[in-house]
This record gives sequence, C-alpha cells and structure tokens, in this order.
Amino acid sequence: MDRMNRREFCKVGLSVAAGAAAARSEYVARPNIVLFYADDLDADEIGCLAASKNYPHYTGAARLGFAAARGYADARMLTPNIDALAREGAEFRRFYATSPVCTPSRCSILTGHYASRAPGFMERYPAGGPSVITWNTPIMREETNVAKELKRLGYATGMVGKWHNFPGQERVAEIDKSFAEQDDPRDSKIKRRLEQKQERARIALTEHYGWDFADRINYGNTEQSLPVAVRGQNLEWHTEGALEFLARNHIKPFFLYYALPVPHGQYNNLRKLDSLATAAGMLDKPAGGQPSRASIHERLKAAGIDERNAMATWMDDAVGAILKAVDQYGLTRNTIVLFISDNPTRGKNSCYEGARLPALVRWPARLKPGTKVDALCANVDIPATLIEAAGGKLSGAAMGDGRSFLPQMTGSPQPPDWRRQLLLEIHHSRAVVTRQWKYIANRAPAEIAAAMQAEAKAVAEGKGERTIGWNGLNHHNFNAERDFPAYFDTDQLYDLDQDLYERRNLAAAKPDILADMKKRLCELLAPLPHTFGEFKTE
Repeated sequence: MDRMNRREFCKVGLSVAAGAAAARSEYVARPNIVLFYADDLDADEIGCLAASKNYPHYTGAARLGFAAARGYADARMLTPNIDALAREGAEFRRFYATSPVCTPSRCSILTGHYASRAPGFMERYPAGGPSVITWNTPIMREETNVAKELKRLGYATGMVGKWHNFPGQERVAEIDKSFAEQDDPRDSKIKRRLEQKQERARIALTEHYGWDFADRINYGNTEQSLPVAVRGQNLEWHTEGALEFLARNHIKPFFLYYALPVPHGQYNNLRKLDSLATAAGMLDKPAGGQPSRASIHERLKAAGIDERNAMATWMDDAVGAILKAVDQYGLTRNTIVLFISDNPTRGKNSCYEGARLPALVRWPARLKPGTKVDALCANVDIPATLIEAAGGKLSGAAMGDGRSFLPQMTGSPQPPDWRRQLLLEIHHSRAVVTRQWKYIANRAPAEIAAAMQAEAKAVAEGKGERTIGWNGLNHHNFNAERDFPAYFDTDQLYDLDQDLYERRNLAAAKPDILADMKKRLCELLAPLPHTFGEFKTE
C-alpha cells in the first residue's frame, strides 16, 4: 500500500478504535504483547527503582562510597510511565541476562536459548571445542524465534528500533563500507545508500525472521557505521514507526517488539542529538511520535531535576506514547507490557551481578498490581512465557533453555521444580547464580592468560595499569576491572545477601560452598555444546 503521512495514519487509526474493538471480539482471550527492550539501562535510571537496594548500580556505589563510582550519579529520574508499569504490574527482582552484552542478550530474549547454542555462533565455534561469546551471536533465517511462533498462533508481529542480530548472510552491513565519517547525508548518493540499507534490513526481517512489519531500524549501534551527521539516536522517529504498526494491526492480537536504542550508556547528553538525524538519513522536519525534547527540559526544570537525567525521561516518553495508543484503542486490560533492559552498564560484558536487570510486567487482566517476583528468571524465559500466555506451545527444542514464568507472574504457586540455579556465560567466563550465592569461573586460554600475567608483572614493577581482561582485550571491559576488586581472580564466590556489589571474594573462606557451586556449574554446562576449562572437556 502507498504510505500516507505517518502522523495522519496514526491519527486515523486512533479514530476507528471503537469500531475495531467489536471486530476483535473473536480474539478476546489472546493477550496483545508489547516488549520494550532498553539498551544499557541501569536500574537507577528508572525513578521507582533508583532508590531500591535490590539492584547494584553506580548511584548505589557512590552512596556507599566505593572509589570505583564514577561520573555524575544522581538518581532523581522523571519516568512516570515506566513507574506506572511497576505500580500497576509486577517487578521481577531476580531477572537476569544470561549473556549481558547487546547481541547475545537480544539473541536469547528472542530465541529462548543460551547464546552458546545460537546456530550462527555454532558455525564459528563447533560443538566439542571452546567458545568465546561476544557480539557474535546472530539470529539465523532458519531458526525459530518468538516472532515466528506468535505469528504461527495468528499474531501480527512488528519490530522497530535496534536489531543487532543480523548474520553476514543478510549483507546489510556491506553498505556501511561505502560510508565515510564526513559524508553528507543530504547528498543524493549518500541518501540513497542510507535508504537502501534501511530497505535491505526491512526486507530481511519481514521475509526471513517472522516480522509482518519492520521499520525505523537501527542495524546495530549507529555511531559505529554511519556518517557522523546521522549518528546518535532518534526515539521520536522509532516511536512513530511503532505507532504505525499499532494503527495497522490493533484489530487482531499483536506482538510489538520495540527495541529501544537508549540510553546506551549513562547520562548521555540529549541536547547533542540532532532531531532530524536517523539511521535512514535526514528528516525534513522532526518526527512527532512523542512529546517534544524541549518539553523534557521544561518538565525536568519544574521538578528540580538536572537535565543530565533527560535521557531517562526521553525513553519514558517513548514508552508513554505506546501505552497511550494501546489505551485509546481500548486494549489496556488484555495487553501484556514488558519493560526490560538488555544489560546494565555496571557489570556489562561480565558475569557479575550487573547481569541482574530491571524487569517490569503489566497485564491488568491477570496480573495483580504491586506483584513482586523473586524467582530466578532470565531473558531466555521470555519466548516460553509469551507463547504460553498466547495459548500456544513451543514447536521445537531450539527454544528449550527457557521456561515459562507465567505462574509466578499471575500469582499461581511456583512450580516445585522451578530452577534453583542459573547459568551466565560471556567471553572466557562462566557463572552460576542461586538465590544467595554467585560463583564465577574465569578460564582464559593459554595465550590470554600469559598476556594477563605479563601485564600484571609489569604493573607490579610500577609500569602502567592492568587493562587486559578475561575477554583477552585491552578495551570493552566496561571498567569491570575497577568496579570489582577481585576481577582478576580465576575463582570468585559472593554472598549476594550480604554483598550485592560483589566486593568480597569468599572463594578461599568458604571451601564447602565453593565446591558445591563448582558442581552446580558442571551440571549447567553438561548439556551445552562447548568445552569450558576443567568443568566440561571433550
């Protein structure tokens, strides 16, 4: 169909909400689903969670006087829409990303399997050998995912925002090679290439990944590949796309995946972002999917909050625009809204307790307001949970690492066989977390271990500082070596009841618990395809 002006399209969609409600009657038992997946969001960037002692974050570290707390740390956030989700729904207080960095986290939440099982990952790291989990876990055309499964159940499926899971077979990234940093996006040739990349991503997602609708797509982190003039984020642009999906598809059950590309690090300066710049090129005028950026600064000033916290309110406005549309269509009661982060910034790219995510769920039809869920849950559980809520069953073993937490969410008794331990995996680190304890095992290959030892010796002699981490690199440690005192220990044990920020390694002091946790790690690794140190060998 020809595309009308997006604002007009959304306006028309809202005006027919009453008539559409009747047309939906045959689907009334099936909930709609909206999944917000934020990027690098810490719990202290959500107003209602910022003061909570349940999450480790920079504000809490600063409050406790840790020397590693850095930068501006002020948890006064203006996030009324996200706060309402927590108040009207459930807060999952032990929710984890099994691999806490962008690509594997997104792979797991959409496929329901550990990143180490991803078929695209297995092509590079065959079963029976070692593996290194980083930004190398694409979602392949041939594998199932939650969008494909819900589509099979009759759902309209749509995504906007950050994808970051294309394999090389899609050739979307090839266009990046033609860009130079100083290219002018208003130049007709550059504009055409930007549009071509957007269209190639859209076609790949709709033809091969289960999405009926895909628009306003960030291939990955836009600042890494596009001309400088269009780097950065544009939430209004993404939100307009999400609203268009709802306008087209609210008559039948729908699944909207809004992969928020923000905050992507703490305290990013909203004023530096060009309101006309998008991953598809320069707009003729600012998008209008949500309240203006100027209004954000006005509201923050009125609330006495520093504008350095504007990014949180910008994100909240995007959430609020979608919630408002759902409400105007008369669908709030039977719509599941999930708000989750792919990983925090503190502890990102490691197995530390920074893998614990903010996770909120609202579903008025079945979920009691103010619910608190303390069961060990994870991003791999999302597909199973949503498919069960939609009345379906998983069609293949590929999504079998997750379990449905629908009983806990809706107030039913927790299944007696619910998990008592959870695996975390990233780079050359593996961890097992229980209700109280966390065990981290770092097992780098010989060449990385030698480089780390040589650097440690040089530092002991007064030459520089340690920078090579368990990923084998001297960057992308995300400051974990400064945030966690025992970062360079091969075996680490933490009592999470007493030491949420993982400052005291108890491996030597608690040998019996250490032995038990090592046994648990062996059990968790046994069904997975790769080796890892002495815990699983060929």
